[in-house]
Amino acid sequence: MSAGQLQAQQPAKIGLVDFARLQREFYRTDLERKSFQAKRDEERAKVEGRRKQFKELLEAQAGAQKKLKDPTLSEDAKKKVVEEATERQGQLQSLQQELLELESKINAELAAKANEVQKSLTEEIYNTIGEVAGAQNFDVVLNRTFGINGVPTVAFSSAKNLTDLTEEVSKKLNSKAPAGWTPPKEGEADIKP
Repeated sequence: MSAGQLQAQQPAKIGLVDFARLQREFYRTDLERKSFQAKRDEERAKVEGRRKQFKELLEAQAGAQKKLKDPTLSEDAKKKVVEEATERQGQLQSLQQELLELESKINAELAAKANEVQKSLTEEIYNTIGEVAGAQNFDVVLNRTFGINGVPTVAFSSAKNLTDLTEEVSKKLNSKAPAGWTPPKEGEADIKP
């Protein structure tokens, strides 16, 4: 028999990984999630500061309306209150537009950052899967976590023909994790805008 005939008779070596578990247990996912949450909180604080300013202007407008109802108020004082209220109204409109633009910009930036981080993490996980699979001469590694419309790509497997590489890939991914780091529980590792 030739080498080609022998190779053709050997079944493909197929491995299996749980991508969701790898992503959840990867220390960088946790670090990126915490960093992302800090950035999101920082951006939300900016918006809240502007909202507080908007609320203060609204309260000042309500105070002006109340002042105008005072029968003891002189015409000159009424004129001044109206001028101030008119100026505040312009500030309110400007601030409202600024808030809309700021929130839109922040949401777009956070979504782009979440996508960028997710892409980076996914690439590193898949590269590590490739390293582990290549070192052990696997022909194919299937992902049992998700596939088309969230349905796992592996509906059935025979233990004799598949090797689960998840644990080994997880160990390699986390070989540089900070001392004392432990993976978060399922659902805590997501990075959401």
